Amino acid sequence: MGELDLAEAFATDISGFEPDYGGADDPALLMYTSGSTGKPKGILHGHRVLASYTPSINLFFNLTMDDSDAVYWSPSDWAWVGGLLDMLFPAWMAGRPIVTSMDRFKADWAYEFMARHKVTHTFLAPTAIKRLAQTTEPRKRYDLALRVICTGGEALAAETLEWAEKRLGVVCNEFYGMTEVNHLIGNCAALYPRKPGSMGRAYPGHVVRLVDGDGNDVAEGEAGEIVTPMTAPTRFLGYLNNPGKEKEMQLGDSLRTFDLAERDEDGYFWYKGRSDDLIKSSGFRIGPAEIEDCLLAHPAVAETAIVGKPDADRGSIVKAFIKLRQGFTPSSELSDSLTVHVRERLAGYKAPREIEYVDEFEMTSSGKINRRALRDAEKAKAPGATQ
Repeated sequence: MGELDLAEAFATDISGFEPDYGGADDPALLMYTSGSTGKPKGILHGHRVLASYTPSINLFFNLTMDDSDAVYWSPSDWAWVGGLLDMLFPAWMAGRPIVTSMDRFKADWAYEFMARHKVTHTFLAPTAIKRLAQTTEPRKRYDLALRVICTGGEALAAETLEWAEKRLGVVCNEFYGMTEVNHLIGNCAALYPRKPGSMGRAYPGHVVRLVDGDGNDVAEGEAGEIVTPMTAPTRFLGYLNNPGKEKEMQLGDSLRTFDLAERDEDGYFWYKGRSDDLIKSSGFRIGPAEIEDCLLAHPAVAETAIVGKPDADRGSIVKAFIKLRQGFTPSSELSDSLTVHVRERLAGYKAPREIEYVDEFEMTSSGKINRRALRDAEKAKAPGATQ
C-alpha cells in the first residue's frame, strides 16, 4: 500500500512526489576487485559508469549486440565487474535475454548449457576458454549457436585464440582494463585485424600511455607501465574507506594500473604482466605472462601459472605450476621437454628452473587462477620464512 508506479510518477503530476535526480559522479555502484593479486578492495562507481562503458562494450561484442536472436550468458559472478558490467547490464541495455545458473563451471556442462539455451554471446575469462579448449571438435559434439566471446581479466594466449576461432568457430575479442578504470585497450574483429597474443589497440575515447617509473614515455617496443589520464571516462570515484590506496594509483596527472605492456609500430599492446608479478632473477626482470603463453603452446599443457620462488643465490627462480592435458602424466622427461620448449622459443633465463604438476588450480571468484595464493605458498616455504 502507498507504493507509486515509477513510470506513472514521472509522467504525471502526483502531489508530494519530488524526484531526487543524481549527478553523473554521484555514487551508484559498489564493487570489489577479484583479489587475484591482493586483498579485494571496495570500489565506488558513479552513475556515468554504464554510459562510459557502452561504446567499448559494443566493440568487444563485435558490433552485434542488437542481433535479434542474441542470448547472453557468462559463468562469471555478477558481483564481479566482468559478470555485471560486461555481461548482465549490457544484455539488458540491448533488450536481449540473459541466462544464468548456480552450477560450477565445467567444460562439458558449459557446452551443454550453451547448446540448450542457444547462447550466442558470452564473457569468459581466459582460464575458462582454456578449459573449453580441452574438448576436441566441440561443434561436432554440441549443437552450438555461440558466435561471439569477449574475454578479459588476464592475458589470452595466442594458442587459445587460435583454437577459439578455428575449432570453436567464434569471434573472440580480448579487452583490457581494471575495475578501477576499464576498457582501455581491446579488439574488435569487425573493425580491425587482431594479432594473436596482443591485447589490441587503445579503444576510442581512451588515452593510453606506457611509462617508466618516473612517468616518462618509453620507446616503441620497450616495456612500460600502462597509465591513463585521471579524467578517463570509465574511471572510478574512489576506494571505499581507503584514500591511501587511491593515492598510490596516481602518478602525476595519470592513473596507474601497475600492469606492464609493450606497444608495437601498429599501435597494438602486448601484455607483460603486473609490476608486482615480475620475477627478479640474477639481475633479469622476467614477466610471467609470456612464459605462460609459451607453455600453453606445448601439446601437454592445459593450464599453467608462473611465479617467482625465493632463492638465496638468484633472488628468485622461475617456477611453473602446470595442469596437464588428458593423456599426459608427470615425468622428469616431460619436465625437461617443457624447459627446452621455453628455452628455445624465449630465452634460457626465462625457462622454468622448477616445475610442479597440479590436478587443479585454486580460482578466484572471477574465474582467474589465484596466483597470489601460489606466490604466498612459495614464500611461506622459503628458509627463514615466518609461519
